[in-house]
Amino acid sequence: MSALDSKFSKIMVAIDGSEHSLKAAEYALGVAQSFGAQLYAVTVTYVPESYHVKQEDVLAVQEQRVIA
Repeated sequence: MSALDSKFSKIMVAIDGSEHSLKAAEYALGVAQSFGAQLYAVTVTYVPESYHVKQEDVLAVQEQRVIA
């Protein structure tokens, strides 16, 4: 099987809110659409132990950073 014959069924892309990661996500979306693949976006947020916050609050702040 050559590289051209391969098919992606699952694609994962990391997003950190930077312009480069968002461009990578756009590219990954195009590849996923081309192959009919599932696309998974992953982000990691560090929350110090001293913070007592709900996961929903952390995700809301991160979402606002991506939108901005």
